[in-house]
Amino acid sequence: MRVLLSLLVMGLLAMLPGSSYADEIEGANDPVFAQAVQTWLNGEDLTALKTLAQLSHDGNPAAQILLAEIASRGHLHTHTTYMMARKDRVALLRFPMGVSGRSWLTFAQQREPLARALLQSRQTDAQAASIAALVELGEPMAALRVGWHMLAREEAPALLNVMAGIEAGLPEQATLLLGTAHDQFQALYGPSNMMAPSNRPTLEDDVHWRLGLVAFPPTPLSLVENEASRERAMALSDDVVAWTPIRRFCEAHCADSMQTCTTVGAAALLSASPYLLSSPSERLIPNDTYWSSPRMTADLARQTENVRSWPEDSRFRQIDSCYFASMADAQKQHGHAK
Repeated sequence: MRVLLSLLVMGLLAMLPGSSYADEIEGANDPVFAQAVQTWLNGEDLTALKTLAQLSHDGNPAAQILLAEIASRGHLHTHTTYMMARKDRVALLRFPMGVSGRSWLTFAQQREPLARALLQSRQTDAQAASIAALVELGEPMAALRVGWHMLAREEAPALLNVMAGIEAGLPEQATLLLGTAHDQFQALYGPSNMMAPSNRPTLEDDVHWRLGLVAFPPTPLSLVENEASRERAMALSDDVVAWTPIRRFCEAHCADSMQTCTTVGAAALLSASPYLLSSPSERLIPNDTYWSSPRMTADLARQTENVRSWPEDSRFRQIDSCYFASMADAQKQHGHAK
């Protein structure tokens, strides 16, 4: 099996900034779409979703892509749609067809390569092909999520093959992904002359830890039982870009315990899925725009485990009582209120 040209080259590519896309997504400059995006960022979900749905019916690809991505992430809409009748919920989030409707990506793909790549990323047999396109089209976190899903299915050879051909810039996280893929390949197939140890991307210890915290956030149990691991995660917490929304929440509510608050907040997320708090579409709404928006506290609260599920005397809760009190207030307002 032909694998990769050189993991060393990939290590260098992983340090390049940006991506190669240049053209705007069709419909992104429509003032009505721009207003709908701002309305959504302001937390006015129903109004924004209704506008995006109408734009989607009118054939706006940007609206179709964004609405499809919001629809695919329950925490971004269920607080608004869970009480709706099924028919109304489908009509709001998808193209009405049959019982469950169809994703708007199936229509946007006719005019926008990004929609095509996002659809491929959901299809197991097409995921490898989607990675290069997602990176090139301005969705690097989506591409890396696909890569981790492929490794979960032990598809290191296919992943290494496709990433060896990527010429666009990759985020720093790609270095950890490639190193893990290299290790999996060696474990599955043994040493290979094409994959000599010198070609494996290497990371300084702190960098490896920091990138690992993004892909695999700490768990409550690990923070409680492993003091050394907890201290290290806390020491690196200021530099984990993906934790920016948690860090900003802690800065607003627990400024005297920023590092413990941020680390506990990362461990309390509902899922350890990589890049959980990223924008529904980096291309249409850059991460920092999303993270800086009025809706971010609400989305963070909804994507965090109900903090009241930990007893008052929980050792996890005792790591940072300010975080638990502040997040309980946020969840009472935005989610987990019962």
